[in-house]
Amino acid sequence: MSHSISNKNIAAPVIQFVPEEVNIPVVSPIKPLSYEEADAEIRKGADSFSFKVANDRLGRVDVVSLGTKFPSEDCWDVAVVRGADGQDTLYTGVYDGHNGAETSAVLGKSLIPYVANALARLPASNDPASAEDAIKKAFINLDNRILSIAETALAAGHPAGTAAVRVATGPAFAGSCAPLLVYEPSSATLHVALTGDSRAVRAQWSPEVGKPMVDVLSKEQNTCNEQEIARIAAAHPGEEKDILNMDDGHLLGMTPTRKFGNHRWKWPTELVMKARGNCHGPAPHAKSKTPPYLTASPELTTRVVCARDFVIMGSDGLWEAISNEDAVECVSRWLAARREGRPETVAESRESRYDVNEDG
Repeated sequence: MSHSISNKNIAAPVIQFVPEEVNIPVVSPIKPLSYEEADAEIRKGADSFSFKVANDRLGRVDVVSLGTKFPSEDCWDVAVVRGADGQDTLYTGVYDGHNGAETSAVLGKSLIPYVANALARLPASNDPASAEDAIKKAFINLDNRILSIAETALAAGHPAGTAAVRVATGPAFAGSCAPLLVYEPSSATLHVALTGDSRAVRAQWSPEVGKPMVDVLSKEQNTCNEQEIARIAAAHPGEEKDILNMDDGHLLGMTPTRKFGNHRWKWPTELVMKARGNCHGPAPHAKSKTPPYLTASPELTTRVVCARDFVIMGSDGLWEAISNEDAVECVSRWLAARREGRPETVAESRESRYDVNEDG
């Protein structure tokens, strides 16, 4: 039996001769959008989720994602985790990828389960410090595992450039920021953990003024953050002028000072060179002396919130375009209009859930 491959014989397009260059069209592919078209485009990336709070009331999480690259390097995750005690906890994460989508994709699948398992192993108590410590360790453990998987693949002796090595090293080569919100409805306790230069802002209802006030829950970890500069200087004494460029706000070329992945800022030069030779990874930084320079360890903030509060969490792209105050005002006006029955719903609400058993 024989097989034949059929190829369509398509004639090449014919271009009509134009005698003058000025008459040859030069048309930009960028098209201006009307307000309605822009709104419709944004709504393509919109979603809505519900979760149970006290007295059978429902809370709500609204998500919108508008990428600047295709394919997008960013992702998000929303989940309700039921613990061994039967109590539900809400988790939401925004993962701002860099140099590829591999790291953010791993976080979108694994960060919430990592944190949920860490919290499930805590003894029953309302100690915020213990919860914060567990969340911090979960972030660090996941990043260590991402890097360890890559190191193991490099040490396994695979031929250079094989798929097995590329698959294992992808999440370590790329990078991602990660703000994560953890909300316990039973105690109205809210934890926000941040690794990177994203931001979370709480709208705290004020009965005195009759409107929500801005409560910033995180501070971007970059070279504009004096605490970050001091931390880096203490960890790498004498290297500040070599690794920190205050003119362009970079740490060895990187804007955030904390991230998941990004092996070049964490591995010794010898290992970065091995990755370069084995799977065409990037070269080590010329000024790298005492890595790691980046960490995935988050900063945490804990609040007790009320039913009229809400939180806005987004990557740096959002906060470069809107102030904290304007963002809170925008959502407040949307909520007020919704109570009056005026706005349209963006998507049908649905639930997302993980279960954690007694063993985590």
